[in-house]
Amino acid sequence: MPDSEPTTTKSFSLWFFFSRSFAIFLIAVSLGATIALPNLMEGSDYLMTFYIAGNLLNHNNWAALYPPDGATNLLETPFNLITHQMLSHVPKQMTAIYMYSPLTACVFAPFAWLSPGVSMAVWEMVSLAALFVSARLMHLVTGRSAGSFFWMALLFLPVFHTILIGHLGIALGIMPLALGMYLLLREKPFAAGLAWSLLLLKPQFVPSTLLVVGALALAGKIRSAAGLGLGFALLTAIMYFVLPGGIAVAWLHSFRLSDTLFTDPRYGYPRYLVCSIPGTLIDMTPRDHRQIVKLVTYALAAVIGLFTLWRATMCLRRDTNNITARLPYVFLLSIAVLPLVLPHFVSYDFCIFAIFGMLVFGYRWSAHEFVLKRDCILAWIIANLYLILWMFAPKALAQPLIMVAVSFELYRRLIVYGKDDLTVSRFEAQATATPDIAAA
Repeated sequence: MPDSEPTTTKSFSLWFFFSRSFAIFLIAVSLGATIALPNLMEGSDYLMTFYIAGNLLNHNNWAALYPPDGATNLLETPFNLITHQMLSHVPKQMTAIYMYSPLTACVFAPFAWLSPGVSMAVWEMVSLAALFVSARLMHLVTGRSAGSFFWMALLFLPVFHTILIGHLGIALGIMPLALGMYLLLREKPFAAGLAWSLLLLKPQFVPSTLLVVGALALAGKIRSAAGLGLGFALLTAIMYFVLPGGIAVAWLHSFRLSDTLFTDPRYGYPRYLVCSIPGTLIDMTPRDHRQIVKLVTYALAAVIGLFTLWRATMCLRRDTNNITARLPYVFLLSIAVLPLVLPHFVSYDFCIFAIFGMLVFGYRWSAHEFVLKRDCILAWIIANLYLILWMFAPKALAQPLIMVAVSFELYRRLIVYGKDDLTVSRFEAQATATPDIAAA
């Protein structure tokens, strides 16, 4: 028996060594592919979308960001045509489109002065740095090691996928989200709202913050909502009054056509990437009936969203003097609900669940701690297997309903667990005899 603790510590050390080694291997794969396979990587989201957008801004060609008035398809838009001219190895069947705000394009303008391969490699390193900053912020509020958060997040393959294709979910999504959580848990709600307003640059994650600030407002705490509102107002004012005239309106008008990217077969968008309830149900419906199904699924999403807001509010109202200890559960709900309500929640957007895992494993939970961690691990395994499935197996086997079912079950269990008092306490490694992975 005296040797049990050293043996356990050694096993944790071994696991941490191999997990970190594999994470480093994944980083090397991402950077190596960018540098060694430049022609192949021209088809990545970064080069086809964000690099081109930044390049257009550098040449003062703002009008080409979005489809012109009267455009009936995405194939003949200036953005798609310019992309295929600049990146000659992009497959002809791929359609380039920029759906984000003009402010997001401004972020990538400096990167677009570099050559495509160098630019993408630099952005991947920025994403890695942003992931570590996020892990550090979560460490400051939970007590768990930032290193363990960082390395384990890299083993979550949607995070690797985000870095590999150069998407913005980490630097412009996870990092602002983590910063807002840190500020809110440090009782700086107004600053948290301001930080969360930066998610306008990655709007798929905005509903998560809307749910949190909405629940706080309904519980009588409105400062974070005020900060979020002010942040949105400032960013909107910049779009309308600082950027070239009409660009913000052009972005809003582009929604009509950009929505068809996921449903029009001419654009060949990989259907296995759309992993949300509304998106999957619409894609499974014959084209003649999709408008009706869209209305039904959007209404269902609204009901789920409002129900989640109500449950989050009830959680916070249980004890308004101890809201800080209840917020992590509300954060979990706000993340878990996203695949249930967003029509364009795609495979790499699951990278936001890296924060979910940091919350689950970063705290000591007053109830259901074991099942929370068990559910988190199972969801992590299935999400990883799904990515491996569509990357290396016949695409027909990668059915988005797999991820929809996992997302719904994870959400359902959170709702059930929330009936009990899911408060948290800060993790302190020295308070337990069980060795911490981070310390190993």
